[in-house]
Amino acid sequence: MHIPILASGRSWLVVAKPSGIVVHRNEWSYDHQIALLQLVRDQIGMQVNPVHRLDAGTSGCLIFATDSPTSAMIQASPTPPAPRTATVSREAMQKEDARKTYYAFCRGDASWIGNRTESRPIKDDKGIVRDATTLLECVGACDDDSVPPEIGLRSSLLVARPVTGRWHQIRRHMNGLAHPVLNDAKHGDSRVNRWWRARYNLSGLGLHCAEVKLSLPNGELLHAECPVRRDLTKIWSQLPWWEQAQQHLPLVSASDPWDVDSVAELAAMIAEADEAAKSKRKRRVRTETA
Repeated sequence: MHIPILASGRSWLVVAKPSGIVVHRNEWSYDHQIALLQLVRDQIGMQVNPVHRLDAGTSGCLIFATDSPTSAMIQASPTPPAPRTATVSREAMQKEDARKTYYAFCRGDASWIGNRTESRPIKDDKGIVRDATTLLECVGACDDDSVPPEIGLRSSLLVARPVTGRWHQIRRHMNGLAHPVLNDAKHGDSRVNRWWRARYNLSGLGLHCAEVKLSLPNGELLHAECPVRRDLTKIWSQLPWWEQAQQHLPLVSASDPWDVDSVAELAAMIAEADEAAKSKRKRRVRTETA
């Protein structure tokens, strides 16, 4: 199995994270859960530290540092200036550790969003309310006249650029706008999610980190782009807004950096670990109830 490395520098690298794998183990992980950190470490033969977080279901650019000073340097670096449409303070921009661009596959016709700055406080993972700002642009949408009157087919593709870096920020902002990210079990629409899984075999979260760009204090430019994973583009190519999305976002037409064999091998590893964890839980329950 080969994990695609999108870019690298003196003490950092950006890899293409697939959907369905955690970045690193934590207190909620089960024993021997497959994590991307360990796989990257084993592939390059060096210790690595993730510089930012991507949810397990999210795919795309993920930055690793190969030493602690580099990790601290990247996290402390200011964000490049936001577009003029952003009405946010410089202090808020300084809190973001990198400029990241996401593609969000969302429920419903979101064409009304156009170019929008969504500034709405949300709670962080510790329950503390924080300011949160996301720059949004709708690049493709199905309206009621362009698709059959089915439960879930109306959908949109948006470019999302978080100015602040809060827990599930894009997912929660989109849910607040009544256009949740598709296949989001926590902040989405379960009925519509089931429809997309049954009709289009949608797997993983409809969220992809397409680009990271950051000027480092040592003079390096950290920049990487990650083409969209093939399970998403296979679905998108069947939707009315596909050609429009290709015109706005050439990256959606690029090939998935993961080869088919590596995807299959990783899926088998995760399935095997999941099955072993389930068996262990069953044995523990039988022991406790005996």
